[in-house]
Amino acid sequence: MSRSERALLAGALISALAVRGRLIWAYPDNFSMDGYQRWAGRDHLLVQDWLPATQSIIHLVSSLGGGILEMRWAMAIIAAMAVAAAAMVVREMGGLLAGWLFIPLSMFGPFLTWSTVPYQEGTYLLTVLGAVGLVLRGQRL
Repeated sequence: MSRSERALLAGALISALAVRGRLIWAYPDNFSMDGYQRWAGRDHLLVQDWLPATQSIIHLVSSLGGGILEMRWAMAIIAAMAVAAAAMVVREMGGLLAGWLFIPLSMFGPFLTWSTVPYQEGTYLLTVLGAVGLVLRGQRL
């Protein structure tokens, strides 16, 4: 990985996490019915009809003694990693400038909000965009 690619990855990760951290600081409570249900079911991997990937993260945070804030930080970290993966995908498809220009677009309000509570969007995007990024770079898992 080149120096410019590492800078893009770090810039995307740090900026995405900083904005989400500010949002968690301003609004520390979990919200929405789905968010409440996921936290209430933190001792279970299968909650309703949701895929268990996000619930396994919630379960892990809870089993390590974490509370709602720690769970929200875990979700924010996953979402920041998804933004970094997306920036690298865009970089592979459109060049370095396109990768940098993607970062402000990733600060879409609803995604910021949804990715700091226990919703599936951040986990899903990290999985999909991480895989696409590896394929575009010619790497395999």
